Amino acid sequence: MYSINFNLKQTKAKNPTLIFMYVSVSKKRIKISTKQLIHPDLWDFKKQFVTNSERVIQNYSENKSGDHERVLSIKDKLNDLRNEVHKYVMVCQMQKKSLQLYELRERLYDILDNRKYVTEDRNSIVDYLNLYIEKLENGRHKA
Repeated sequence: MYSINFNLKQTKAKNPTLIFMYVSVSKKRIKISTKQLIHPDLWDFKKQFVTNSERVIQNYSENKSGDHERVLSIKDKLNDLRNEVHKYVMVCQMQKKSLQLYELRERLYDILDNRKYVTEDRNSIVDYLNLYIEKLENGRHKA
């Protein structure tokens, strides 16, 4: 079991603040700076993510000289990080190995530093999902 959360460094900041990613696995947790800055006005505290409200983003962009594209870019980067965690967990489950937070941390830093992380066997997450579905269908794997 694992969880992924994003939180702002300073929730009441008047200027853009850092976004941190927290990944918890088996009662252990890592905290990683996403190196992304966002204004708290553009943060959905309930969902712990960049707001989905186009109106809020547009108003902020117009009133605060913000960049609408930059906000969308932050959203994409956070989604990339989240997807990498999901992919890593899926790979570990398929290979029946335990999750290693230090290994996951390195993969996430690779993404943050714009280094493409290549898995050892170079399979995509789609390949792993197809294999997982095939095993489920054949009854060789428990869901």
